[in-house]
Amino acid sequence: MKLFLKVIVVTTLLTYSLIFIGGLVRVSGSGLGCPDWPKCHGEWLPPFSAQELAIRLMDETNVDGPSMHDVRLHPIQSVWIEYLNRLAGVLTGFSVMIAAFMSLKFYKKYPKIVLGTWAAFILTCIEGGLGAIVVKTELKPIIVSLHMLGAMIIVSLLVYVAVRAWEKEYQIPADAIRDKQPMQKWIIFTWILSIVQITFGALLRARLQQLRIDLPAATDADLFPLAGTIKWLHIGSGWLTAIICIAIALKLIKAKELYTRAVRGAAWVLVIITILEVMNGIGFKHFGLDPMMQVFHLWFGSMYIGLLFYLYVACQYIPAKHPHEEKSFISFVRFCGFACSLCIIFFTIGTYAVQQAEKGREVPYLLGEEAKVLPFKATERYGHEESEKLFYSGKLTVVNFMFTTCKDICPLSNNVMSELHAEFASYDDVQLVSFSVDPKNDTLESLKKYAGHWGIEDQKWKMLRIEEIPQLRYLAVKSFHVTDDFPENHTGKLILIDGQGTIRDYYEYNNPESLNVLRRHIYQLIRKK
Repeated sequence: MKLFLKVIVVTTLLTYSLIFIGGLVRVSGSGLGCPDWPKCHGEWLPPFSAQELAIRLMDETNVDGPSMHDVRLHPIQSVWIEYLNRLAGVLTGFSVMIAAFMSLKFYKKYPKIVLGTWAAFILTCIEGGLGAIVVKTELKPIIVSLHMLGAMIIVSLLVYVAVRAWEKEYQIPADAIRDKQPMQKWIIFTWILSIVQITFGALLRARLQQLRIDLPAATDADLFPLAGTIKWLHIGSGWLTAIICIAIALKLIKAKELYTRAVRGAAWVLVIITILEVMNGIGFKHFGLDPMMQVFHLWFGSMYIGLLFYLYVACQYIPAKHPHEEKSFISFVRFCGFACSLCIIFFTIGTYAVQQAEKGREVPYLLGEEAKVLPFKATERYGHEESEKLFYSGKLTVVNFMFTTCKDICPLSNNVMSELHAEFASYDDVQLVSFSVDPKNDTLESLKKYAGHWGIEDQKWKMLRIEEIPQLRYLAVKSFHVTDDFPENHTGKLILIDGQGTIRDYYEYNNPESLNVLRRHIYQLIRKK
């Protein structure tokens, strides 16, 4: 029976670890690091290097040129963060399953323990299915919230089972347990309120994520006031939860004759976590959403859930009649010490993982001379000559390839260029360049007319013509690393080049997520100047 108790404690810790890793997946943008389920990029094992990932993505997308956009959105670091999340989920699932079958062996006479353990196991299986739906729906907020809600309920069930199993293991006498305790009503109310508040928090994060996409130039502190009603629901329920939690904790702490030392110790921990949560929330509002603080905000919220359920069960024990009160307090202190050590370890590992995921998204992707625009000669639509110096002028440049009679991707690609032209009209250090891939038919006059079709009269968006097809193909392949099958099968990628002639990234003209990344990268590079 002691073995079952150890398994339940380990399973509870694994579940909390899984919640932490899940938060890490969220803040590092790794939710779609493995875009398929249950495999990862078509294999049971994910790629081990950025090069292998790029090869797999090339096979998946079957597009011309290097698949830099895909690698940048979900770099190899993000792939492994998501994959480790799945492994942790599988390990936790097996642990819960083992506990469920052990409960049948050791606790047949105690249906509450058996039912609690099997309910946790069934919910864990459902969580696995929800995980697959989360991937297939591309992180739809409501599914993500349900996924998180399930984890909170599983934690509560495991804590309940652990306390009841400890009660049976150490043979706590029946007269040491109260039938009913008034505080239990307030505790279970606060437990429900905490789950609601955490759910509001998940929806708020989804709202801020959408705002960040729509307003890439804004900081987190700028976005928070724009979050709308969900912001006030989260803040209001958060303050209400905090006030009630502290009131409950203080009442438990003061009533020494009514509650065991372990319960009063747990009440002090509840006060500390409440204060940390409030400080964290205030920090978000005024200073932005630091990734690791987001993870701990969620993790501490899940600790709320576990502590409240522990208090819900353990506040029934009568100190004077509790034969193992001192032992339970020592066990609780040891557990708290272990939990603090775990927090420090997780914070260190989590910070490194987030930093590595962000580093994987840093531009440029190409290195050395391959990333540099090579010399060329071209003519702009108004007749003046242009060269590679255009890309070494200190201006950020977005490049695409097109021809005026194209009826396929060119109108769509140029529509994106037109939107960028309008968005960055007031930024003197941003320019657009379109290379014609059909110099035979695209005369300077036709390019001028085509620009007029898009309402472009200034030189912020340049349209260039290279007379000789071999030179154009050489530029496409050797300088921009895209296809040279002109004109019909030219690339649809947009290419970002910094003011030093370095290719920074590639983006898909027909992928909204990719285009949002492009806009975000432009604003990031502007701010670095």
